[in-house]
Amino acid sequence: TIAILNFIQKVKKEVSNNTAHIEIDSTNIVIDDSVNLKGDFKITDGIKDSKDQLIEDLLKQKSKIKILFLASNSLNYNPLRLDKEMREIEMELIKAKYRDNFDFIKFSAVRIKDLQDALLNYSPNFVHFAGHGSSEGIALLDNDSDAKRIVKSEPLANLFKLFSNDISAVFLNSCFSKEQGSLIRKFIPNVIGMRNSVPDKTAIEFASTFYKGIGSGREISFSFELAKNSIDLNNIQGSNIPVLL
Repeated sequence: TIAILNFIQKVKKEVSNNTAHIEIDSTNIVIDDSVNLKGDFKITDGIKDSKDQLIEDLLKQKSKIKILFLASNSLNYNPLRLDKEMREIEMELIKAKYRDNFDFIKFSAVRIKDLQDALLNYSPNFVHFAGHGSSEGIALLDNDSDAKRIVKSEPLANLFKLFSNDISAVFLNSCFSKEQGSLIRKFIPNVIGMRNSVPDKTAIEFASTFYKGIGSGREISFSFELAKNSIDLNNIQGSNIPVLL
């Protein structure tokens, strides 16, 4: 044990701050910012960098890429065509080049507690929210009724922080979601939001084309631009609304 500690102390002096981070205390040896030798996850506060080869790396893994689709259409708002959005995304993934590499997990009428449950039970790589939103947060259903409940931006970001070891991308297909996305981006490397109010048709076209790109093995930045282009190709208004944070 003494020899190992001496070796680590030597390595600690030699490596730069831009490579591995090694920290020694009286109880644990922690290597990098995510896991220690006891197997405990360590949640970081730093802003995560986006990865140019995220989809390529995920496709190389043996497990499927899990996309968690969460839809919430509260009675307090005009209804959205969330069923159509879900169906269009699913069809694009079914016919995609890498269709066997994706697992599309979908939930409707999502309550606040359902959000935590889904993240715990499925450990998704992508989280896609479809529904209403405002500059304050996203609208889910109350746990005991169908009334709207706004999940505010900071608690939402802190929830995704807890699952930042699993989640690679968050897609908030809701109005004014750039506000929440900017906070989530501190902990999740790829976040898509909306600058302001987004029409139903625009939201559906953008989302389905984005996953068409992802399903073909294209990276997030490419798929984002492809989806914006599809809005323009189909002469739909609002290609300037989506934002990749």
